[in-house]
Amino acid sequence: MRHHNDPPRVLFVVAALVALATSAAGAAPPWSIQRSLAASATESTSPHAVVLSAPWDDAPGVLSDGNTYFYLVKDGSGVTLPVSVEKNPLLDTVRLGFDDGDPTSAPVDGQSSSVTVAPPSVPADGLSSAWITILPRDADGLLLGAGLAVSVDLVALWPGTLAGSLVDLGNGMYIGRVVSMVPGRGDVWVDVEGTSLADEPTIDFESTGPLSLRDLAMLQLDGLTSPGGTFDLLVAGLEASTDPGASEVVQAKADALASLGTLLAGNPQTDDEAIKDQLKAAVIDLTDALRNPGSVDPAAIETLLEDVLDVARLVAQYWFDIAEAQCSQSARTDWTRLDQAEQSLVNGDVSLANEEWVGAITHYGKSIEKSQLAMRDCR
Repeated sequence: MRHHNDPPRVLFVVAALVALATSAAGAAPPWSIQRSLAASATESTSPHAVVLSAPWDDAPGVLSDGNTYFYLVKDGSGVTLPVSVEKNPLLDTVRLGFDDGDPTSAPVDGQSSSVTVAPPSVPADGLSSAWITILPRDADGLLLGAGLAVSVDLVALWPGTLAGSLVDLGNGMYIGRVVSMVPGRGDVWVDVEGTSLADEPTIDFESTGPLSLRDLAMLQLDGLTSPGGTFDLLVAGLEASTDPGASEVVQAKADALASLGTLLAGNPQTDDEAIKDQLKAAVIDLTDALRNPGSVDPAAIETLLEDVLDVARLVAQYWFDIAEAQCSQSARTDWTRLDQAEQSLVNGDVSLANEEWVGAITHYGKSIEKSQLAMRDCR
């Protein structure tokens, strides 16, 4: 990592991002700081400092001594770590930030740190995003850099949910994308290295109109698959790589998330595919988990299966109602497809009552397909 006494700010940012993309943070202290006046010599230099935590400030004077410095940080096993570089004008030195594996080591100041949201309000459509930007600072207002343990309270954020994980940009800034399918207001409560930040902005999720059965299905599916939702609770504390039940549940969540993404895309013609292929795959995964649950509670797996199938039924009923209304207003009298859609809906309910999980999802998918064909026939 290069440092000059008066470098372009963008150099710090780009270099840190490249390091994050190509290196993995180590987890074995102590941390060795290597420094040289030439990039080619940095790897071979003796440690300039050995430290037990991050961030780390170099000796005073390096910001103004006219030299160009190159830094390298390694953990106790010799793994090179991604770092961020910041100016510390109070000490006239350079601050290096990196992941020291300790979630409470950084001197975070809750008042000096900042949390902002943009925009402050978004439609509750499951797609529109509000971005959280977090800048952790010390008591002097200086950025603490990369590698910090940062979290958002997901309960306070509801009805908003994080779309993915918080991202460490490698320059002292952390960002997260928030979406919602439910109108309301979410509070952004942030914890950095064990310190609660004083800034607590809110995000308003504005109603886009009455919820349809399809909206309710997506809302329910979002609740099941969101961080800390039912899927996550089912395998909390279990290792998916060694527990067969947990492995199937994790795969089922991935399939359910794919289905939610298809439904959120807003193309009605793909709804049957979302149910027939993606959500059906999730049901198959869960039935496999039920046969070999490992440490996962079988009763909880059955409850989750019922919840997933309830999502499929809501979507199937939504399309049947639309098809029935359209055909009722049409001059065409061939109700064959609609009758087939209704029978598939009934068959799905019977299968669900008999705990024939795969059969139920198959019938609901077929009902959606037949309802959409009925609408085509009734035009």
